[in-house]
Amino acid sequence: MNYPASIQSLMDEFNAQTSPVDGSRARLWQRCVEIDLLGGQSMVVLNHMKAKVLRQGYGADALNFLTTLADKHQVKIYTHAMPRGHIEGNISQDSLADLALAHGFEEEGDYDLIYTPNDPMKHSKLG
Repeated sequence: MNYPASIQSLMDEFNAQTSPVDGSRARLWQRCVEIDLLGGQSMVVLNHMKAKVLRQGYGADALNFLTTLADKHQVKIYTHAMPRGHIEGNISQDSLADLALAHGFEEEGDYDLIYTPNDPMKHSKLG
């Protein structure tokens, strides 16, 4: 599929820093978090993210990784906060949304969340 250059460069970097997961389109980051990230025409979609070990901060670290990529490539990220399955100990829908909000996502609707990249000019030193 042909994506805009910024989205393609983000997806290329994402793929270079992750490894394939057998039998899935998800990719493994840091050997601890499965991330299913899809390119689109105006943004990328975080379809799902699953830490191999829960409650160790790996999901937060993965969100930092993704938002850093988004900032670098100036690409928005969309996700819908939805726990996968009903496994005891899984994070709740509200906690998932709160985690994303703590990483700069904004709520756009009923658990629909958008991350808008930081403006690089805001952080550059003008001399």
